[in-house]
Amino acid sequence: MEVFPESSFFQTNKEIALPTPAKIRAINEASGDFKKNYFERAAPVTIPSLGLFVKYGRGISIVEAKTQRMVHNTLKDVVPIPEVFGWAEDKGQVFIYMALIEGDTLMKRWDGLNDDERHNISLELKYMVQQWRGLQPDTSESYIGSLDNAPLQDNFFFSHPECAGPWRGADAMKQFQSTRGIEARSEAQ
Repeated sequence: MEVFPESSFFQTNKEIALPTPAKIRAINEASGDFKKNYFERAAPVTIPSLGLFVKYGRGISIVEAKTQRMVHNTLKDVVPIPEVFGWAEDKGQVFIYMALIEGDTLMKRWDGLNDDERHNISLELKYMVQQWRGLQPDTSESYIGSLDNAPLQDNFFFSHPECAGPWRGADAMKQFQSTRGIEARSEAQ
């Protein structure tokens, strides 16, 4: 298990460790959630008394946790993203331990919002997207891939690993496109 002692979890709970993967599975088993035993992506576990949300499964990756941590640390005053406290690997599954954000989801509330409220939320989301689109890689070299030079992690790439990269260099996009038989031309037709 990798943990971040400087995170708010450990600053607030100095004598408490993150629950083990076995404990998270046991909590999920007791929950009765129909997705509790899904190996690929189990139902997430919330522990409100610790302010903890745990996402886990074979389809979860450490790259996802590192990316979330990087975005939180870089844009925490602009984009509300849960702080990552640590992660673990156990029996073929990755566990991401993060801050529990209490409240309703936007999906749950959307139908009850009026047009002005929806418009204002859309503007807020647009601003957040602009901020994370403005993030720059640590290298000046063109690059298509995940954090730490890892392959792309989207679900599409699990069934098409030849497309996942990473791709580097001035022709990174051309390299990526060639895996799907896409020919990009420099002239407009």
